[in-house]
Amino acid sequence: MYVMAKQLATIISNELRVLIRERTFILLLGVFLLMTLFSSYIGWTTKTTILAIYKASVLSLQHAGVTQIPPNPFIGIPALSIFRNMIIYIFLIGSLMAIVMGHRAFIRERKSRTIQLIFSKPVKKQTFILGKIIGITVALFSIVLITFFISIISSHLILRQQLSVLETEKLALYYVMSFVYMLIFAMIGLWAAIVFDTESLALLVPVIIWIAVTFIFPELTTGQNPVALLNPTNIAVTTPTGPFFTLMHTVLAPISIEQQYTAIAQPLLETQKQFQSLSLSAAIIQKVSSVLLLLLYYLMAMIVNAYAFVRYKVTNDKIYE
Repeated sequence: MYVMAKQLATIISNELRVLIRERTFILLLGVFLLMTLFSSYIGWTTKTTILAIYKASVLSLQHAGVTQIPPNPFIGIPALSIFRNMIIYIFLIGSLMAIVMGHRAFIRERKSRTIQLIFSKPVKKQTFILGKIIGITVALFSIVLITFFISIISSHLILRQQLSVLETEKLALYYVMSFVYMLIFAMIGLWAAIVFDTESLALLVPVIIWIAVTFIFPELTTGQNPVALLNPTNIAVTTPTGPFFTLMHTVLAPISIEQQYTAIAQPLLETQKQFQSLSLSAAIIQKVSSVLLLLLYYLMAMIVNAYAFVRYKVTNDKIYE
């Protein structure tokens, strides 16, 4: 047991150490963290612009002698709705970054031929793959945790608003569910790196799956164009039109990982006013089926990875460029 724990610690620490040297990963990570910061900045600039227009309109109406002044447009708007763009960033950047993490975690050993050397030592296959998965999980959780703190800090410094305890809890739970969502894509990247014999194909297949999940399936179920699909405010009220989209909505919507993630994110980020009064438990209960389905997808991804690695042959492994 002690030997296994020591081997696990070595594999995990090596995975984290090597990952921070990957240029592609660092680039995606930098873009992801910057977009998290820009999410608050965009919200601040939008609010500032609208308030300036509102104040100018009020002065104009007062000079014109109008007594019935319309209310401030930001009164009653949920505080967390300012972070709704994070849903888009998780879809586009977070999940793609997770695929790269999973892909690189296994492909680098295959490409450098060090995997044969590793298994020439008394290292079990289960220990190796478990160490890789834990390493990916720790790295991804650290990124999500940093992103959460960036959102909290930016809400104080940029937006000049202090989140309540309930709002902080909702935001934290949103990032936990985002962590699970991205972890599914990391497992898809890891699975492809185990199964396919070429580095390019091992990356291309997960990216195709990412495109299908992010763009194709939602478009089939809503009948919208891809840009509109990424709008976390409008997607909830979209009704498919025509027999084809009605059929696709009936068949694909209940199992669409993208739509289930969006369904979870909406009450947690209070994208609409009716979600603002929901308690944390009510927000979870309201979307419990979506939460369970997301966890089921993660469990399925883990099982598929375990099966792929059991069938993986170390001795005759070749990877072609």
